[in-house]
Amino acid sequence: MYLPRRLRELNVKQAFYADEKSVKGKRIILVDDIYTVGATIGACAQELLDKGAEEVSAIVVCENFAHTQKTDPHPKIPHAYRE
Repeated sequence: MYLPRRLRELNVKQAFYADEKSVKGKRIILVDDIYTVGATIGACAQELLDKGAEEVSAIVVCENFAHTQKTDPHPKIPHAYRE
């Protein structure tokens, strides 16, 4: 389903919870099946960083180029987990 970037970001805002005791000081790798605009990875990473994770990286199986080209040819990835 096509959703613009802003709606995808709102859809996952505050949708994830990380326990501070479990993630504080850890290096974490997120795995996602499809990268569309980065909203899911962004929301997860932000929650983990807010709860004290030292570093958050992501691995994505595939990217939905058709969607990213409709919204932004260069999806923005927050600096916190950009290489």
